[in-house]
Amino acid sequence: MIQLEDPLQGHEEESQDDRVGHEGEFWDKHVPARASTRARTKRIQQAMQRLLLHVHGGVVELLGELYVEQEVTTIHIREIYLEYDHISNG
Repeated sequence: MIQLEDPLQGHEEESQDDRVGHEGEFWDKHVPARASTRARTKRIQQAMQRLLLHVHGGVVELLGELYVEQEVTTIHIREIYLEYDHISNG
């Protein structure tokens, strides 16, 4: 078990804003991002970029230097409208 120190220990009386700043600095420095967290973040970023590509079409940058291009067609738009009509009428 890791025991965390009080970031305010040894400081003279401070304002509420100062204490929040110290707590933020303390946690930023002492809670490392794990490899699994970074990998999960990367997967979420990729999924969001693919979603933007699907919705907007065109050219989308995927993780730095890789670019993907896709053309949005009216067929996709019609499918969306047909689905929506089916749901609203059903």
